[in-house]
Amino acid sequence: MEITVLCILSVLYLLAFFPSSVGKLKFYGKEWVAGNRSLKEGQRPFSEFDHWGARSERAYQNLQTNYPPFAVAVILITFLNLSNDWTMTLCWVYLIVRILHFISYAYGVVAPRALFWGIGWLINIGLLIYVALNV
Repeated sequence: MEITVLCILSVLYLLAFFPSSVGKLKFYGKEWVAGNRSLKEGQRPFSEFDHWGARSERAYQNLQTNYPPFAVAVILITFLNLSNDWTMTLCWVYLIVRILHFISYAYGVVAPRALFWGIGWLINIGLLIYVALNV
């Protein structure tokens, strides 16, 4: 069921901040992480550093951008009773490519990351168009 995929993705969404938080802890220290996160004079922003923590932060931001349209599509498919084998398959594929996108982004593997993002984007668009055409 599509709603199951949405629930799994929602849990991942809630936990996806953790890798970048670990990177920030290592980079800035516990005082910064536990504080109000103001940069001290001369301290460079975390996003300027090219390591897995900063890339994980960007991967999380990308997930934050792409999660809402998927959630809307799944909720509409569920409540409008538009579910079928294709929508279920596309939702599972979406979950898989979003996980693979996050991992490839965090580890700096560019080519598959772009492919995974593109597949996810097309699925999002496809599901929303499907809902729009069947309302």
